[in-house]
Amino acid sequence: TFQMFLVADNVVGGRFGAMLAAMHLVAVALITTTAMSGALIWAPFQILRYLVVTAALTVGLMLGVHFLFDAGEHQYQGYEQLVSMKPRFEYPDADVFDSLPDAMEPEDLSQDAVARILDRGVMRVGFSKGRLPWAFRNGEGELVGFDVEMARTLARELGVEVEFYRLSREEYAPALDSGRVDVIMSGIPLTTSMLAKMSFSRPYVDETIAFIVKDHLRQEFGSRDAVTELQSPQIAVPDLPYYVEKLKRYLPDAEITVLPDVRDFFRAEPGEFEALLYTAESGSAYSLVYPEFTVAVPRPDILKVPLAYAVRRGEEHMVEVLSAWIELKKRDGSIDTLFDHWVLGKAVHADTQRWSVWHDVLGFSPGPVVQKR
Repeated sequence: TFQMFLVADNVVGGRFGAMLAAMHLVAVALITTTAMSGALIWAPFQILRYLVVTAALTVGLMLGVHFLFDAGEHQYQGYEQLVSMKPRFEYPDADVFDSLPDAMEPEDLSQDAVARILDRGVMRVGFSKGRLPWAFRNGEGELVGFDVEMARTLARELGVEVEFYRLSREEYAPALDSGRVDVIMSGIPLTTSMLAKMSFSRPYVDETIAFIVKDHLRQEFGSRDAVTELQSPQIAVPDLPYYVEKLKRYLPDAEITVLPDVRDFFRAEPGEFEALLYTAESGSAYSLVYPEFTVAVPRPDILKVPLAYAVRRGEEHMVEVLSAWIELKKRDGSIDTLFDHWVLGKAVHADTQRWSVWHDVLGFSPGPVVQKR
């Protein structure tokens, strides 16, 4: 009931409550003054009349609200918006492979990665499956996402084509070391354990550590104090040593379950987990697919994890090129534009008419088309 009050109070902006408070104050003052002056009388028929009118108005209001909600279409569209997302910019077609081919021409690793890419005329990019919103397939099966678009932009500016190869995390380092892929662009967190296996560009964006929880648990995981007061919470965490270590330090009493696939958390039986330690950016994307979940960022100590692009160990020239290119994309606004599009969802819109009482209920002609954001 309290949650319903918060929603209603936000809808009417608190003004209805202020009006009732003022009416209550005036009514109490009038009744008290009348009683003290001896002018207060008992009028049962007038009281009954007002009660009948009040009941009729209440029933009319409820029926009217019911009619308005039935007349409009309020189906959840978050998932449809996510899977219908298209690249922010236009690019040539690119080949996408679900795995590394068994037979690939051997690479001359004496050349640096940049020279190999230019000589080959193709940049080979590794990505992970379902890494929302950095790399994933939309409803049409097209590989899209923030890093996919960044990779296509880099290839276009280098004057080469681009090929995408789906890899598991265990395949990252071997694929780079063998030269079968040139760079991994798939929202990789820059951690100490990853630095020991691969070289990295400078970070291009930060992710925020957060808990993914059911809507009714958002307050319990919304602050450090509230989280630490939980008694042995059941917390899931992706199979990444950095996240596991952070969770152990943050909640030493938590019962931790490491998941090879974060989607196992969303598909788990009710009550199996209380929360998933993940990132707010990726968690927000998953909450569109699974709308009963939401993101809770524990405050005030907010933790950040930088994301970077991985290359073969020792590829210093490639690291320099990627880092300088990232700086260029930050300065020309490309990274901000793609972040708004893929992470904040500002470009997710449909050129359709908004539902309204005037048009959908009363039947008048629609007004100008408004872009939904």
